Amino acid sequence: AGIVFIAGCKKDDTTAPAVSLKGSSSMSVSLQSATTDPGDTANDDEDGDISSSVTSDWSTKVNVNLKGTVTVTYSVSDAAGNTGTATRTVIVVNDADYLAGTYATKDSVYNPLPPYISNYSETITASSTINNRIWVTRFGNYDNGAVYIDRVSSTQITLVNQTVTCGTPANARIFGNTFPSGGTISGITITLDYKETVISPASTAYAVSKWVKQ
Repeated sequence: AGIVFIAGCKKDDTTAPAVSLKGSSSMSVSLQSATTDPGDTANDDEDGDISSSVTSDWSTKVNVNLKGTVTVTYSVSDAAGNTGTATRTVIVVNDADYLAGTYATKDSVYNPLPPYISNYSETITASSTINNRIWVTRFGNYDNGAVYIDRVSSTQITLVNQTVTCGTPANARIFGNTFPSGGTISGITITLDYKETVISPASTAYAVSKWVKQ
């Protein structure tokens, strides 16, 4: 009688390893913040835990010095050459982004007298490179009056001394918060006391700007 031998067969490994993210698949980080990749784990049905072999492009994709949204890819291959991936969305934000928008603005010069009141529409934008910094496009209702203001906390702002060439005709002006105490944020309203010094012709005025978000 003949003898039949049946040899055991092993199926080819065609299953990709599973990559799991640590933390959320979508995360926000603040501009200029110290942030690190939350990491990941990887497991393969044949090779087991291969977390140490995972690579990511976090270091080349995530730039905390520039606002924007990027996709970080995590990738790993098992011994059979199967590749598994996972992705994470990282959003770099300015913590003052919520202040950006269109505002109804009232600028009141109260010293020297008589007072001068100007009502106009203002656009506020958030800086793409400096956290908690916003820009106003027409500060004091001057042509080309682009001035930056820093958010100190959820309720406070400050206008540091800065020189701008604005107005018609163009005059160099210095705006600052040395008088009396900077400004405040309350809900959708921003209020700022400031001193304006005109270089030519020389003059100084004290005023308050009030922005109400529309």
